[in-house]
Amino acid sequence: MSDPKKLNLQVDFNNLNIDRIIQILTQYQNTVLKAVVIFGALLIAGMLFNGYNGQQQDIRLRMSGVQQKLDVIISRQEAIKNLEDFKASFPKGINEDQIITQITQYATANGISISSLSPEESQNMGLYDVTRVALMGVARDYKAMVLFLRDMEKSPYLFKMDSWEGQGQGEINFSIKMSVLRFHL
Repeated sequence: MSDPKKLNLQVDFNNLNIDRIIQILTQYQNTVLKAVVIFGALLIAGMLFNGYNGQQQDIRLRMSGVQQKLDVIISRQEAIKNLEDFKASFPKGINEDQIITQITQYATANGISISSLSPEESQNMGLYDVTRVALMGVARDYKAMVLFLRDMEKSPYLFKMDSWEGQGQGEINFSIKMSVLRFHL
């Protein structure tokens, strides 16, 4: 067998001699087989590497899509929590019977005598209901009147003073018109 380094293959495609090609292939059969095996191994490795890269890129795309969906879910959960916190920050709702009870408790605590307390029927204003209340009474002094108004305005309910009139020395006869709001949340 000849040395493969000395192999001189010059092919004239016009005068191609098949018998001569077969003779050369047979003569260098081990070298040709090694070359075919190496070429096949490289081809298979390249195909596997390309397939792996494609799979890896597909996995990255899927993970990116999942991360985007997860970000949306987290944002939604944060928005829901913020909405719930916002709703919880609104004053508590109160019905007509509770309005009478609450105002009476504030009056009693501050030495106020109520002579007339008349809530109207609630009106739906869309996002909230409003109940108008007319209140007349007597305060033992100016300080009691101020404390009564302060307690109502600082209550957990949304009492809004629309007007206040009062007169007198010592005891104060007063009249209050107010609105009580209740949100639909």
